[in-house]
Amino acid sequence: MILDPQPADGLVDEPVTWRVQGVPATATVRLTLSGADAAGRHWRSSAEYPVAEDGRLMIDDPDRPWWSMTSDARPPVRFTEPVDEWACTAQATSGGETAQTMVRRRFGTGASPRDFSGEGWRLSVYPAATRAPGVLLIPGFTGIAPLAPRAAL
Repeated sequence: MILDPQPADGLVDEPVTWRVQGVPATATVRLTLSGADAAGRHWRSSAEYPVAEDGRLMIDDPDRPWWSMTSDARPPVRFTEPVDEWACTAQATSGGETAQTMVRRRFGTGASPRDFSGEGWRLSVYPAATRAPGVLLIPGFTGIAPLAPRAAL
């Protein structure tokens, strides 16, 4: 069996199409995603999906493998986004066979922001490849750090 996520490397908000080779279209595949967040906490999701004729896993919501991840941390905690990239292990299991691969999701272009500041204010501008709307971050008690990865998108 071969597990082929497309794209295997992409932005965190870019949907992934999961395909398997070597599995009949009548089968189901258990897809498991796991990885550690920026705080080192382990996150995991696992669910079974039917296989389409073209080998695609038929997932009703393409983001489901990501948003359904949970952590064993107690008390429950919020996911801490990495500043640049998040690497997850993806594993497919069906009929006693297993395939595994890495999937990387980036939070932004990887370019460093340009910082500006004045009396009582600070501004970080993330360069974009094209003209795009801006994002204004107004930090609360958590500060800017937890919000920066989303702003970079």
